[in-house]
Amino acid sequence: MSKIAMLLLAAVLPCALGAAQSVQNMEDIIEQIDFAGNTPKSSDGLSFEIDSIPKNSKWPSTMRFPQDRLKGSAYHRFTLTYEIKKFADKRGMMFLYAEGEGVDDRPAMLLLGRYGMLKGTADLRFVLPKTDKRYRIHLTSSAGADIVIKDIEYECIDVPESIAWIFEKDAFDGLNGTPGNPYVFDFSKMDKVPPKDKFFPFVDKFGQYKHREWDGKIHSEEDFAKRIKEEEAFNASLPKIENRDRFGGLAGSGKGKATGRFYADKVGGKWYLRDPEGNLFWSMGVDCVGGFENTAFTFRESYFEEIPEGQDFRWHGKGRLHFYKDKEFKSASFIKRNLFLKYGKETMDDYGRISGPRLKAWGFNSYGAWSAHNCLKKYDTPFVVYADGGKVEKLDSKKELPGYWGAVQDYFSKDFETKTDESIRRLSDLVNSEYCIGVFIDNELPWQREAGMTAEGILTCPAGQPAKIAFSEFLKQKYPDIEKLNSAWESEYADWNAFLAGRDFIPQTKAAQKDLLDFERTFYDRYFEVCRNAVKKTSADAMYMGCRFADNAWTNDLCLEAAAKYCDIMSTNLYLEDVKSFGLLRRFDKPFIIGEFHFGRTDKGNFWTGLRAGGDAKQRAGKFSAYLKSAMRHPNVVGAHWFQWFDQHATGRSDGENGAIGIVDICDTPDYELVKAAHDVSGKMYDLRRGGKSEGKRELKSPVHKS
Repeated sequence: MSKIAMLLLAAVLPCALGAAQSVQNMEDIIEQIDFAGNTPKSSDGLSFEIDSIPKNSKWPSTMRFPQDRLKGSAYHRFTLTYEIKKFADKRGMMFLYAEGEGVDDRPAMLLLGRYGMLKGTADLRFVLPKTDKRYRIHLTSSAGADIVIKDIEYECIDVPESIAWIFEKDAFDGLNGTPGNPYVFDFSKMDKVPPKDKFFPFVDKFGQYKHREWDGKIHSEEDFAKRIKEEEAFNASLPKIENRDRFGGLAGSGKGKATGRFYADKVGGKWYLRDPEGNLFWSMGVDCVGGFENTAFTFRESYFEEIPEGQDFRWHGKGRLHFYKDKEFKSASFIKRNLFLKYGKETMDDYGRISGPRLKAWGFNSYGAWSAHNCLKKYDTPFVVYADGGKVEKLDSKKELPGYWGAVQDYFSKDFETKTDESIRRLSDLVNSEYCIGVFIDNELPWQREAGMTAEGILTCPAGQPAKIAFSEFLKQKYPDIEKLNSAWESEYADWNAFLAGRDFIPQTKAAQKDLLDFERTFYDRYFEVCRNAVKKTSADAMYMGCRFADNAWTNDLCLEAAAKYCDIMSTNLYLEDVKSFGLLRRFDKPFIIGEFHFGRTDKGNFWTGLRAGGDAKQRAGKFSAYLKSAMRHPNVVGAHWFQWFDQHATGRSDGENGAIGIVDICDTPDYELVKAAHDVSGKMYDLRRGGKSEGKRELKSPVHKS
């Protein structure tokens, strides 16, 4: 290791061991880094390289820090910049986490790398309780990796005993991020946080966090009228985006056919959409416009200063995940009540009157998934249609098939085609509109990461499972005699009924593995073909845009190949800093649309960072802009939709999500830094897409909020 790298570590080490300790020489410093038998490689003097691949074992250590324990009753922040040169296997993953003495004792964990995510900055933050346990920071990978590390920094801050409770795991119920989330909590203002007996209720009557201030926060009902006037003045100040047709396409670029519908076209080696007038179109959209989320208050009444009353603002529900899983609860929408206070009931019930002009003024040209139908039916802004596929029975598999949003369904069920057709037909007025870009069916389905897992799961299902019966019929085409199957699989089935009844045997022969993969292809083909046909039955010229893969986390090669075969446009939700390194987008010569991306603000009254942290308003706007520019330059990407329109409630959805991820907050106040970035990027959209130079950023002023 170079002396410069050693000095870099020396600069950060004392905090780990307590400010009272001093380090005298380089040998003492190196002793505090456990490289787990790896030999660091010297690089350019500002970084070092560690290769843990030769260990050839599951989850080998790359390094641990420090060898002594981390300090209790303290906030810790450990950052580094990294580039993964190589994984030991194609499904490699690398994690940085704080580890305690037990396997489940991990206060914080970050996924650093996997396919399409090989470099970046790791920012690990956590608060340790007052403890005698041994905690360290650990860098490890699934089967070894070669990684270059630089710019290591470490910070440690003592936490006052009076507010230590806020960082405890069980201090709050039903929240993805709590007020003590170290990525959101302002450690420079710990003295401003009240003790526990004065902390509750921590949400005001508008649904906002009480114990923090931020620009644009509503303090009284009179503030709503002021916000309307501020926004009117701001929108009037925005320069008009030139050269756009009525759909938001590039006016005068209509060398394609004007079919009256949207379609995909490849021009100059890059995929585009063509709008109904035949002009080039790139879809810059926002999800969930007009979707008035609610937040559960059952079991958590003490959180709220005041809960909205009345049937317009309250619901009953049952949770599917986390704290509210299988629990009945009551919920309320502060968002909807705030809209009532701001605009009145007529606009609350017809939000398209507000959203449509805003989208156009701010540079967005599309409504994304889950946008309210009363917004879409204004028919003056292009939109995508989201529909659920026909919900049918689940695979009753003895083999575990992981699924976050739900279990794997049996797409060979006789009801799947009928129910999917009905689901799309109910939306026929939208699907047949000239403003309809295309149709998504389903979102982030639990496709398994490894090809073959689903077929193995089907093999362990009971005899009456439709997919198991389909598997039996599939095999009979190749093995008319059960003995031929037994010979190929090294199995002992007495007959085909025994095959159907068997639930504990998974063959390992090469012939069997091929059969499993071949049948799994038919399972995926069945799903995508039924979905495509349902769209085309309702509108023959509407585009089928797939099932919105969860980037590369919940899918496999066979599933992707089936999607490429049947989708007019493939879709993925992609929560990265940019799209440049995401290899899936170039694996197929197909247009892709990004169904979701976002960066959450961490300087407001929400406690979760979102799936990608964005920092303060200006930092988040910069990340938003960089992401969109990378998408607009990518030859296969034809659109990207921000998730979502409103911030989430500070107290979360029923599954706990509670990030500041909106274009507007829960009081309907725009995030003007984000809006300015959107307007700027939109004005350059088609220049960026064609690879030309674009003009510099316009300087636009945000309103000065007056409470």
